[in-house]
Amino acid sequence: MSRKFLIWIFAISAVLRLAFLWLAPAWYDENFSLILSRLPLARMLAATAGDTHPPLYYLLIWPLGQLHAPIWVLRIPGALLSLTSIWLFWRILEELKLPLHVQTAALILMAIMPIQLYYAQEARMYSLLEFLVLAACLAMLRKRWGWYWLACALMLYTQYYAIFYITAIFLVGVIREPIDTPIWKFWDLLCFPTLCAFTAFSPWIVVLANQMHNLQSGYWMQLTGVGQLPRVLFENLFMPPANAVTQIPLMLVCFAWLTIALIYAFRHRIDNLGSILCLAFVPFALAVLISLVWQPILHYRPLIGISPFLYILLAWPVDDLLWQFARSSKFYVYGFHGVNIPKTLLVAIFIIPLILVSDVSMYVYAAPNKTSGATVALAYIQAHWQPGDIIYSYTDDGWVNTKPYNIQPEYKAPDCGITLGNLSASTRQAIGQQIRPLSALTYTRAWVIWSESPLTPACAADQLPAIGLDPNKPVLITASDEYYYDGLWLLEHQ
Repeated sequence: MSRKFLIWIFAISAVLRLAFLWLAPAWYDENFSLILSRLPLARMLAATAGDTHPPLYYLLIWPLGQLHAPIWVLRIPGALLSLTSIWLFWRILEELKLPLHVQTAALILMAIMPIQLYYAQEARMYSLLEFLVLAACLAMLRKRWGWYWLACALMLYTQYYAIFYITAIFLVGVIREPIDTPIWKFWDLLCFPTLCAFTAFSPWIVVLANQMHNLQSGYWMQLTGVGQLPRVLFENLFMPPANAVTQIPLMLVCFAWLTIALIYAFRHRIDNLGSILCLAFVPFALAVLISLVWQPILHYRPLIGISPFLYILLAWPVDDLLWQFARSSKFYVYGFHGVNIPKTLLVAIFIIPLILVSDVSMYVYAAPNKTSGATVALAYIQAHWQPGDIIYSYTDDGWVNTKPYNIQPEYKAPDCGITLGNLSASTRQAIGQQIRPLSALTYTRAWVIWSESPLTPACAADQLPAIGLDPNKPVLITASDEYYYDGLWLLEHQ
């Protein structure tokens, strides 16, 4: 692969990952990252221990939070890690000794796929997770066992799906060894470094057990059926969720492309196919298995680490398939049979526009959807604020989305029932959330933030009437569709 091409790839990747980094308003998860990064270190770790994630990412952005950096600054580490992942992926492609045209196509996909850009511009741990998956994979391929166990240990402290990735990478290491390799050698090469990684993670094991107990009793994610499986896979192939009008055609194109790629790979018996399939599908399969036998945990976000290996599969048939398409299409009908149309031109005509349109739609999607009704509500409150006012949120969503930007008194209502996905008691205490019944507060006016969603318990419908507010007469409706109803109410103290 030429140096000039690599420079262009890295330049394009950098522009796409840094473009409009500051534009999209923060959404719930990013605001939670912002809140944790601004806490003292001990409280930040305590808040993380009550969450569903390990602490490494929060430790990474913690110094920025201590400077009270805005949310777009907290997105910079993710953008830089995503860009570094391009370099790691290039090295993995070389280690796998793939044909040059496959390396080229896969690297282009890694550089411009919208799902990669989406995570590069989000103040969450998923770019770090993908970086560590690729680092561990490259270390295993090169048999750099010190780097391998370090990358695996850091992965475990980043996201719990790391267990699935380590399993996949371990299996790749096994299948890449010659058949006559003595059993004892696997201990030295793979088992011992993997055990070292889990040993390094052992101080967090007690916390993990407690988190899994809390998760089982009230996790927000639910397994909705077999139809969820292709959706999750698509979201790691191409892009995050969007509206059905744009998503369904893209899903059809992507799965047709992936199906053809798999058929092509098996028919041509491509090199390292077992390793590629293992890295692309084993973590996904393990997440599905755990969701079936224990608790629904299948989600597209922590599966970002399989995306680069799916791109390798997609890259294999591009040249041959597009050339066959050109010969059987209007190029042939109109008498261009035999004309040497460059294959790269065909890629530019048929594949690149599809991806670029999706990239544009990703930016358009991210801007309005990375915010919440609470952000709009806060702007309205601040414009109409009077002495003696308080802000009163009935949901964690409202509190988390307003607290980083609000210096006024703000309280959270006690939960009327079990709300899936709510913050744990220990996390609420660590982040300083004040939970009070409205009757126990002194105020002149209360700005009430309330929302209803599929996760909301039935008793939530009675919360506003109980304090004398009409759910159908908010001061401001901030979201209203078939799934969500968010609004702002003003309560005068009686």
